[in-house]
Amino acid sequence: MAAKSSPVAAVEGDASSASQLSSQPKSSSWQRMSPARRKGVVVSIAVLVVAVIAIAVGVTVSKKSTSSSSSNSSNGSGTGTTVVSDPFASYSKVDMRTQRGSNTREGYFPYANLDPAVVGSSKFGKVFEVSFPGGDVFATPLVYTLANGTQILVIADGSNNVYLADATTGEIMSSINLGSPADVTTDYVGEYRGVEIVFTTCGDELGIRGTPVIDPSTSTLYLYVKTYADGTTSGWANERYMFYALSLPDLTSLPGYPVDLEGLTAQNSPAEFSIHFEAGKHMQRPALMQLVPGGPIYTGFGSHCDSNFNYTGWVIGIDAKNATVTTALVTAVALPDWNPPPDDDYGPGAPIWMSGGGFASDSTSRFFFTTGNSDPALTAPSTISSYYTLGLNQTLADSAVHFDVANNRFADFFTPDNHVELDTDDLDLCSGGITVLSSYFSQSYGHSICVAGGKDSELWFLDCDNLGGYSSTVNSVLQQYDVPSESSAGYSGSTWTQVASYPAEGGYVYHMLNGDKVRVYKLSESSTPTFSLAGTTPNATSFGGGSPLVTSLNGAAGSGILWVTDTFPGDAAGTPAGLLAYSAIPDSTGYLQLLYKDADARTNKFTQAAVGNGKIYVVGGGYITGYGAL
Repeated sequence: MAAKSSPVAAVEGDASSASQLSSQPKSSSWQRMSPARRKGVVVSIAVLVVAVIAIAVGVTVSKKSTSSSSSNSSNGSGTGTTVVSDPFASYSKVDMRTQRGSNTREGYFPYANLDPAVVGSSKFGKVFEVSFPGGDVFATPLVYTLANGTQILVIADGSNNVYLADATTGEIMSSINLGSPADVTTDYVGEYRGVEIVFTTCGDELGIRGTPVIDPSTSTLYLYVKTYADGTTSGWANERYMFYALSLPDLTSLPGYPVDLEGLTAQNSPAEFSIHFEAGKHMQRPALMQLVPGGPIYTGFGSHCDSNFNYTGWVIGIDAKNATVTTALVTAVALPDWNPPPDDDYGPGAPIWMSGGGFASDSTSRFFFTTGNSDPALTAPSTISSYYTLGLNQTLADSAVHFDVANNRFADFFTPDNHVELDTDDLDLCSGGITVLSSYFSQSYGHSICVAGGKDSELWFLDCDNLGGYSSTVNSVLQQYDVPSESSAGYSGSTWTQVASYPAEGGYVYHMLNGDKVRVYKLSESSTPTFSLAGTTPNATSFGGGSPLVTSLNGAAGSGILWVTDTFPGDAAGTPAGLLAYSAIPDSTGYLQLLYKDADARTNKFTQAAVGNGKIYVVGGGYITGYGAL
């Protein structure tokens, strides 16, 4: 177990730690190969050739698992896992086919062709701003190169519109509407079980919220749409979640689609009763994920802004080839007394929303997600066995969870020791989503590192092979940061974004706080990796900004840029702006230097920027805006 880290109040002595880190030897790619890969290779020149080829096509690296020091830690991943290179690596490196560019959700784009010397000069700026007649955009735009070489933007909005735009000019090329969107103003009025239905943060139209995903092997766009059973008749009981597969670029629906989730039975329902999916009581906010080309599409479901509806979390996977549901698991199982039949309302507990962030993965065999609060009377399980069933009255609320793809089960989890407080005060662990750091950050450790944060002031660094389980007295994690806030804004110090990383020049992690400065943590890797505060941005962000991104010029030293989107315009005094670019490494004063700011950028709550070939894109306020070299 790692002790809680004390935040660094001032960035002193950082140059010393940097020099120590830079002198620390790193294991080479050849050293990280499995022994089986090296066995039998006797000629040094042949070794080099094999190594280069292996790295190009993707090396498989075996990871050993270690046991947590807590006797109550979970044991679902005790045999370790196999981490592989990105199975989508052979496709265009200047595309963004999934939220944050890869399934790790690190938000690192080494091939973006964005030079800090240009970004920080008068030669960089707004290259186009094009209006479009759509609704609010909560989903992150995607960037994709068609077979004819044209790079396009894919934009999905709350009105159930999908737009394709030219990534060079922003011009709308085509669009499709997938049905009337579910509407808060008509569907959620009056009372439900004697309590007035209130929605405060979700917007009016609930059509497409989760970021879609593109399968480049088939040029297919996958997404969830919230509409009505007959397409028009309103009312929450008539709402339906439809899963679409659209061919690119013609936007035609593939055979067998859409898939209607209504009435789906949870595979881990207890023997005493069944738990059914009702679209009118859930919201699909996390980004979609596909682990391999042609493989299933996974995502999560949560609540309508903690309304008095069931807000039990669901993990749903759909076989993309056969348009059939393969995974349907809930994250809490409560006794029927909570909400007795015939409503089939067996919550509440453990919604999955993650401020729109997607499930995170470092391999084709597993992924990770985080959950929100539940009724405090529900209990966290002490372990998860080899079977995915939760016991009655148990929940994985306010937890980081490991999902085992091959066995279709929850395999491991971490729940903080203060989960009752988190549940009681609505301090969702999942508000900051989860990120898996690249192997750069764990070369000598041998285990992938997950990073998660929530509405409280904690930032968690977890061992992906042994998340830590639950204990009421100790948190068995790699590192725990109690982050102070310099802001008096609501939920000050809360995390509503996934962390970003810069796996170069020593290794940096960027933590964006609500109403506060972005904090920069630097890797200090020994036998167990740790992170220390290295600096901050000079100015704070507002509430509801999007997850930060990092670009570089093929990883070249000094080329890293941190990109931040914010929800409010800035002013000359350096207060928050819509789009900001900073140098990725703090200077001697402990600050990231501002390279570019557009105080008039049009953004929306939780909306993240998109990265293309030499361009950054922001969508919001009815406009598509592209930034690049002028």
